[in-house]
Amino acid sequence: MENYINNVSSIIFNTLVKYNPVYLPTIGSLKIARIAASLSDDHKFTAPRYTVEYNNDVCENSVIDLISNTNHVEKQQAEEIYNGWLNNIVTKTDNSIRYNIENVGVLNLYPEGAAIFTVSESLSPYLNPFDMETDEPFYQNEEIQQDYQESEKEGEEPHSDNDTNHPETQTETPPPYVPTENKPRKNANTQLLILILIGVVIVLGAIIAALIIYSPKSSPIPPVQTEKTIPPAKSDSSQDSLKKGQTATVSSPSFHIIAGAFINKDLAEKYTRKLQNEGTDAKMIYSSSKELYLVSIYRFQTYPQALQKLNQLPFYYPPYSYWIWEEKK
Repeated sequence: MENYINNVSSIIFNTLVKYNPVYLPTIGSLKIARIAASLSDDHKFTAPRYTVEYNNDVCENSVIDLISNTNHVEKQQAEEIYNGWLNNIVTKTDNSIRYNIENVGVLNLYPEGAAIFTVSESLSPYLNPFDMETDEPFYQNEEIQQDYQESEKEGEEPHSDNDTNHPETQTETPPPYVPTENKPRKNANTQLLILILIGVVIVLGAIIAALIIYSPKSSPIPPVQTEKTIPPAKSDSSQDSLKKGQTATVSSPSFHIIAGAFINKDLAEKYTRKLQNEGTDAKMIYSSSKELYLVSIYRFQTYPQALQKLNQLPFYYPPYSYWIWEEKK
């Protein structure tokens, strides 16, 4: 029984690293949550990452059922194992009840209903195997980077719109990039609006394409035809020459399903090898227009074929979203 009790924390750990929620009776549920990527004012980029959040909801994936299935015991015995484990991890402080789950995290429940869950350092690397936070500045293009480097060589200090003639009154360090007089600052709100409009157009285009493909009135998509030059069968000799020398030319695929996009080439190659080890036909492609290294897992000659395959894949593969990219010839 003691071995089963010590194994409960491992069962919870193995469930969360698969990005599945787990319900702890009398406590609540632990679920995986995604934190979006961010770019700070000093051009430091932080990649999207995953963490564990607590709530008092009830989910179907109960830890008692997991204990029963893992240890091959009856549900009643699994409840006894869970209660014994619960007594070992709970402690009471002056203002909270603390649950210390080994290699998973610490949960503090307060009388007023508040709760704080701190993820263990042992669990976080498994949730974020490609976590990237670099000290090197990230620039939108080479022109901005060159201007900033030139300003550093000339001894100019970066400044912001809040600069005054009294530097002794300033308390915050301004952003590092200083636009020159000949290159006016772009309106950040206008750029954001343009990006939103582009995203809306892409989503609408995908919805319309999906409606066309799956509409019962639409005609079926013709199969991909290969280009052949076959002379008319005038005699047996001409047919023999066709069998011996005739070849078909097939255009190379130009629509890719992308599983990841990277600025850093080493990270892109590392992610490509990971997907190849998992059995996918992953390949790394450099997009000069986007200035990114793309990781392709499927390739098709037409957009409808790529869209049909995209709709067949699960939402996460593995836990990153994916999209269709057209390779310009």
